[in-house]
Amino acid sequence: MKLSTKGLHNLASNPLSVFFGTIASVLSFCWLVYEKVIIQAPGILSILIFLLCIVFFISIGAYSGVVRRREIAFHGIMKRIHKINHDYRDILRAAFGGEKTITERHKLVEVEERILRSVCQQIREIYELLINRPCMVTIKLITKEPNGSKYCSIYVRSEDNCKRDREGPSEFELGKWKNTSYDKALLPAEPGGVSHFYSGDLLKEENYNSQRQHWERYYKSMIVIPIRSVISGKGKNTDEIDDVGFLSLDTLSRNRLNKSYHVELVAAFADEIYNFISLMRGRYIVTVK
Repeated sequence: MKLSTKGLHNLASNPLSVFFGTIASVLSFCWLVYEKVIIQAPGILSILIFLLCIVFFISIGAYSGVVRRREIAFHGIMKRIHKINHDYRDILRAAFGGEKTITERHKLVEVEERILRSVCQQIREIYELLINRPCMVTIKLITKEPNGSKYCSIYVRSEDNCKRDREGPSEFELGKWKNTSYDKALLPAEPGGVSHFYSGDLLKEENYNSQRQHWERYYKSMIVIPIRSVISGKGKNTDEIDDVGFLSLDTLSRNRLNKSYHVELVAAFADEIYNFISLMRGRYIVTVK
């Protein structure tokens, strides 16, 4: 955009300009209708036409405000997605490509935790811009016991010192359907689909179980995506699945999250988290000459 027109564009797209411009347009049109229709041909039909015109223009103005809010949210979302990938790039370069490569496992885990906490915060802000409601984003990691039992535990959240963590639990059993969201998310996806759990209104879900007591105090809508890698056709026509954990998003507001691009976006973040954890924990080893 040219510098000469940038100022006009900013002025025209300013919410106050849009608001007062809409009001001025509605009042001008109403005065025209009042002068040409109601005064010259008074009656119920004229008044009805006048009222319909007012409703029509107010609706257009309100919709323009919604479109403008979405545009502002879109810019904020892109900025936060850039921040997530910017942080990944910088920490991976510092850890493995800088002058002081980090080799101590405990230091790598400390850095990993710090970055993933920031990622959760950025994802939370993205979805708060999308649905205009408070959200919580959590990463849980899966632990496998020698006896074959599995559970997931809270690793990082988008909120420090979260109230729900103080009231417990911090670990959730897997494979026994005591926690519907995690067990359902681990099920194989349909071809071309995404393994996930989604509910726009958990209060209407039949047979929903959670080891968190009084969960409805904290969330009523949820998306859960497994942090995993799937190698199709491994072995005898079976898939090899490496489950690391879960990326979950929840909110107290019902029917604000959708099953389409909201789920796909969380899945994209989960894939990035899988690669980041794999690099930080030495699961990926690459030798390049």
